[in-house]
Amino acid sequence: MVFGFSNPFAFSRPRTAATRQDQGDENAPPQVRTTGDAWYDQPGMFSFLPPPPTRDGAAPGVHFSPNLAQGRARQTESEVPRPATALPDHRIGTAESSVNPDLPPRGASRRGKHQGSDGGFVQGGVQSGASIRRRKRQVIPTHVITDQINEIRNSVREEDFESPIAPPAPSVFSEEGGWSGTTMKQSNDGRAWSSTDVTSTLAATEMQTFGLKKSMHPFDPFDPPRGVTATTIEINYSDEPDEDSPFPEVRASVSNFDDPDMPVATFRSVLLGLLFTFFLGSANAFFYLRNPSPLLFPNIAIMLAYPIGKSMAWTMPMNSWRTPKWLRQLGFPTQYSLNPGPFNIKEHSLILIMVNCGMGAPFGINYSVVAEVYYDRKPSALFDIVYWLSTQMIGYGLAGFARRFLVWPAGIIWPQNLSWCTLMNTLHAEDDEDGGKREISRNRLMIYVMAGSFFWYFLPGFLFQALSYFSFICWMAPNNVRVNHLFGVTTGLGMSIITFDWSQIAYLGSPLVVPWWAIVNISIGFVFVFWFLAPILYYSNAGNMAYLPMMDLGLYDRFGAPYNISNVVDLSKMTFNEAAYHEYSPIYLTIGYTIVYGTTFAVAMALISHTVLYHGKDMWRQVKNPHNPIDQDVHMRLMKQYDEIPNWWFASFFIFMTLLSIFAVTAWGTILPVWALLFAIFIGAVYVIPSTYVFALSTQQITINSISQLIASYCLPGNAVGIMIFKTYAGATQTTAMQSIQGFKIGHYMKIPPRTNFIMQCLATSVGALAQLGVKDIVMSSPDACLPTNTNHLTCPQAKAMFSSSIIWGLMGPNRVFGTGTTFGPILWAMFIGFLLPILFWWAGRRWPDRGLSYISIPVLLAGLTFAPPATGINYSSWLFVGFVFQHWGRKHFFRLWSKYNFVLSGALDIGTAISILFIFLTLQLPKDGTIAVDWWGNNVFMNTMDYLGGTWKTAPETGFGPTTWK
Repeated sequence: MVFGFSNPFAFSRPRTAATRQDQGDENAPPQVRTTGDAWYDQPGMFSFLPPPPTRDGAAPGVHFSPNLAQGRARQTESEVPRPATALPDHRIGTAESSVNPDLPPRGASRRGKHQGSDGGFVQGGVQSGASIRRRKRQVIPTHVITDQINEIRNSVREEDFESPIAPPAPSVFSEEGGWSGTTMKQSNDGRAWSSTDVTSTLAATEMQTFGLKKSMHPFDPFDPPRGVTATTIEINYSDEPDEDSPFPEVRASVSNFDDPDMPVATFRSVLLGLLFTFFLGSANAFFYLRNPSPLLFPNIAIMLAYPIGKSMAWTMPMNSWRTPKWLRQLGFPTQYSLNPGPFNIKEHSLILIMVNCGMGAPFGINYSVVAEVYYDRKPSALFDIVYWLSTQMIGYGLAGFARRFLVWPAGIIWPQNLSWCTLMNTLHAEDDEDGGKREISRNRLMIYVMAGSFFWYFLPGFLFQALSYFSFICWMAPNNVRVNHLFGVTTGLGMSIITFDWSQIAYLGSPLVVPWWAIVNISIGFVFVFWFLAPILYYSNAGNMAYLPMMDLGLYDRFGAPYNISNVVDLSKMTFNEAAYHEYSPIYLTIGYTIVYGTTFAVAMALISHTVLYHGKDMWRQVKNPHNPIDQDVHMRLMKQYDEIPNWWFASFFIFMTLLSIFAVTAWGTILPVWALLFAIFIGAVYVIPSTYVFALSTQQITINSISQLIASYCLPGNAVGIMIFKTYAGATQTTAMQSIQGFKIGHYMKIPPRTNFIMQCLATSVGALAQLGVKDIVMSSPDACLPTNTNHLTCPQAKAMFSSSIIWGLMGPNRVFGTGTTFGPILWAMFIGFLLPILFWWAGRRWPDRGLSYISIPVLLAGLTFAPPATGINYSSWLFVGFVFQHWGRKHFFRLWSKYNFVLSGALDIGTAISILFIFLTLQLPKDGTIAVDWWGNNVFMNTMDYLGGTWKTAPETGFGPTTWK
């Protein structure tokens, strides 16, 4: 006996004849399994089939097995490894068949792109499957009628085949002692096979020609056992090739099969999703208020959920009950059980979706902290609840309408999602077969790399930190300002290139996940702007920036010191002192900060023109035909079997959240007019599709904080509090919609019912927001919260930055920084340049289509620049080098190995490093006020350089630099 729990990684297909009979369905069709040997499910019911023909006569290149994850196989060099998608273990089979990659498994007829009506292969009109019992093997007697077999074989003309003749496929004995089957005929293009029925009036036998064993059967085929009926099985090979995604990244990460009956929103998946959201979200809220601190990502939930889910499957009772009708209408199953069986990959995917939506830092936390600490306007508990919930889900309704553009099309691949899907498939799949090659399995590789990256990070993260800040040239000339500017990795341009810290290499996103074309775009932009243009501007003292550090996000005065806002603002009355401002200093930006502002303004406008030119035609076609998505693939067709979410769900939810937002800003006197709130939501909505296009194709996330802040400062002059809320709602609308769309794409790949997906997103986000609100209240109950003297380093750095920006943009006004005649006024021209650049490259790509200009994406190029600072050249150069090795050279020359291992390696590096960072923080940095340290040269050498100390090219005079009067 083989029980489902004996193989925790196994895969099964939708409910089949086998499982229906196991469950007592009297109307289930007869079961037949074909494996090259004979199998039977009931006395006397058995079949056998030979291996199917191959195109060139060679051995088949892929080996499938029902108890392997979908398509996990050994391949030829030109093939992409099928991902492993585990299905419930209670349908484990034991047969294995060898097939050509362009043909279905042996004995399978392809219905609707190689699948049965409910998603599985069809064997002789009866869908293949597996049951809880290992089937007993039967063999055929050795007394054979060879003349009959040869007569049938000779009836097939050899010229009908482009590859060696395949023998007829005997399938089932009849009561008359004969058998029936088919011969296969290959089409001229060498891809498809058609079938011709052949029937014997006498019993067929096992022959070496058929690849079967010679053994004596316990009963005579001319006197069949009781219960045998005449049955004919046809083996039909469709003219259609094996259907899968046209993109190799997707084929290597996502299965092209689905089991609609696999449990999804189970008790344990919902419970684990909410628990992980609660604890990881609470931890992120705490870390958000602390400096320094790590941030947690969904990768950790992927790893932790797996062993816990497997343990719950073993220990929880299997009680079940009928689901209420209203829950069934929402997409829940008919029967609900505390333990529906083994922990499966769809449950795991649902946990990931919930955690990804609910564990991020809350958008409302900055305003709540700033209002309480700096503006002495402590929000009430009810306001915080309403404000936080509305900002965390304001974009979810918009996400539903954007799915037709960003989820359903096959070309929108979402590389980050593919990495997560690969991790889950690897966890739930059996060990890889090496196909005769001594290759490590993906499971084993993931474990080794995770362990190695965990222990390795102790070197650059704690014991030898110079490996992370590897500015070795600066170590040799620590007092040479120009050398430190060019090769420094803290405030310099980072031309040292090398680092041994994966968290530094993957600062812009894992280079094993980001597409090569995006890496090239971003690297070109960085080299031109930061390594070519920035030094020219800096050393020519443009805007008096040579008196300031090169790469820094701080604001400075004309004396080269950090800008003291209290000199120009009466903090007790929150009023701007015009006279004090003219006596003190205007605001000066570093060259790095200037570029950040310029690129954020430019990318905001480039997104609009780029989306219209490059995606506008497809979007318009989709709008005109909303019920027939363009660029469909197998995943879209598999998702059609699930109930779709009506548009009124999304419209109603968006209206409800908008009304909740209006209630928040009006009931508690936030000084933000309703029209301004609606305008902020509108701005965020406009950027949902353009920014998500970039994120879905390149993994580069674009925010609209700067452009929304600029608009708000002109719409609400002098209203610092209103500008903060305006900025929050604009950014929240865009970002929450993007998160929800990402969750829908994960569900699209992993076949999560859309209604279940949406409901769980909303539930997890609500729980996460309330948990994070509780953490904020606990932290703010401390008398020294957000003060530099806080003993737990809870200094609220992000809230402090938002307070400073509210003073600059609200009380001082944008005209004093970016107005006409000011030092940094020309930065606003970046918006015009950003809008124009996509138009120029779009025209040039059409004018010279063979010059490679179509690979240039201005939004991606500009978006990558917004990471610097704090990112420096060492982050970009090491990222480019690793990306070249894996995403270009490795993929080009070792495609099969790249397909099999690339995303697994990326996920393992990310998870191992993240867990190590968290472990070091909790055990070595958080205790004893962070005084646990290893004091030696390897941890101090990079601190004794002008790069680390922020050296400047020129020294500011005592009387100050720049003009003596200012606007």
